[in-house]
Amino acid sequence: MKRISLVSLFIISTILLSAQTGYPGKYNVIWNSPSTDASGQMPLGNGDIAAGVYAIEDDTLYLLLSKNDAFTYNGDIFKTGRVRVSLSPNPFSAGKAFKQCLDLLTGSISIECDGLKIRVWADARRPVYHIQIEADHKVDVRAEPEFWKRDDGSPWNITREAIDPPTQDMLVEDRECCSI
Repeated sequence: MKRISLVSLFIISTILLSAQTGYPGKYNVIWNSPSTDASGQMPLGNGDIAAGVYAIEDDTLYLLLSKNDAFTYNGDIFKTGRVRVSLSPNPFSAGKAFKQCLDLLTGSISIECDGLKIRVWADARRPVYHIQIEADHKVDVRAEPEFWKRDDGSPWNITREAIDPPTQDMLVEDRECCSI
């Protein structure tokens, strides 16, 4: 009797698990237009680092950066800066087709617009973000870090100047434009 119960439990579990294949994909977040400002960002991270990713119409792709142990004096998570990724010609211009998707299964953000495919994700083993750009035409890409001064209103928890040079390894050694 116990053997039949265990086999039945195994079969039911297998059926329920196989019925949920692709289940997280049903809840992917999809936007059909760029954001107007930083309030329209999608979350991205790996448990240690986090970013809010957003594309601004007629502007740029941004990653608003934070770290899980960077707290303000009041206990809020501090935004350490952002990365500005400028693309030329600008794929986010008004009137162009746009699709941004938060893919829950892969933990990445994909953007499709103006013949470009952009994928952004955080490395699972290192504090590194990846931005992959595929284009069917020539695109100039420029990535610039913007480090912010830290000031949360506490006289004991302040950095008066931007961190320069940055303390993390930077993937973009040459800040000049490069073509894909």
